[in-house]
Amino acid sequence: MSEGRVINLNFRHALPAPLLYVGFVDYYGPLDMRSHSAHRHGHYQFFAVTEGRFLFVPESGREIWLDEGDVIVFRPGLLHNWHVEPDAVCRTFMVFFDAIPDGVFGELGQRLAQDAAVGHRTFAISLLGAAPMLAALRAECEQSKPMSNAVVYGLTMAFMAFAVRQSAPGAAAEPVGGFASPLAAALEFIESNYAAAISVRNIADQAGVSPTRLTELFRAHIGTSPMRYLNNHRIDKAKVLLLYSPFRVAEVARQTGFRSPHYFNRAFRTATGITPGEFRAGKFNRVKGKGE
Repeated sequence: MSEGRVINLNFRHALPAPLLYVGFVDYYGPLDMRSHSAHRHGHYQFFAVTEGRFLFVPESGREIWLDEGDVIVFRPGLLHNWHVEPDAVCRTFMVFFDAIPDGVFGELGQRLAQDAAVGHRTFAISLLGAAPMLAALRAECEQSKPMSNAVVYGLTMAFMAFAVRQSAPGAAAEPVGGFASPLAAALEFIESNYAAAISVRNIADQAGVSPTRLTELFRAHIGTSPMRYLNNHRIDKAKVLLLYSPFRVAEVARQTGFRSPHYFNRAFRTATGITPGEFRAGKFNRVKGKGE
């Protein structure tokens, strides 16, 4: 079993105000990782845990564990530290942003800045409802496309608005804006069945749309085709098995839906730039599209 690694996937182009930074950070144990020391940021931070657990410790010293689906927003200047559980996978999404003026984006700025006296607020969201936005954001960060900054800006603001809506008492766990329920149903089906031999037709049937319409939805909202999304999802699941299981590469391939070790090896190299064996050995510095 290899050493733990941290993979940063940042959007590397300028974004309009108030956004300053948008990116994903994936932590793969075994590691015992904390920030080097208590520190502050000069901007607001929006931080969501999409898998695993993350410990946030504000200046009060009270430990705040964030589980999958939890979000924390904290004000500029808040002294804090953080910790990732050892021997685990933790995936996160974060945004740094300046204050949003009153009246811009409705109540979003006011709601994100609530509890300024305490310095932070936490709430839970539906990851099923957020999945289309997060998948589309990750795709834009992985491969820059024409007008990516406009797409990332819109998706990020929509995701933060979705999270704030979800924090309201009695909020329904539904996607926001144009993210129709067929797309959410398709993503849920892929999550539950990625290890099986599923086709675009299978996914479309579960989503209640035609294969052509499903492909249109994926390309419009996630920026890729259903099968490419499925393939990337399988690669992500394979990474976890390569790091944490004793299975041989052939068994990892089988458990993540690849029809042969040869095809798995080729798909993994195409997606990451390295072989499954190299990934297991910890050679992350060559992973395409990701940098420290």
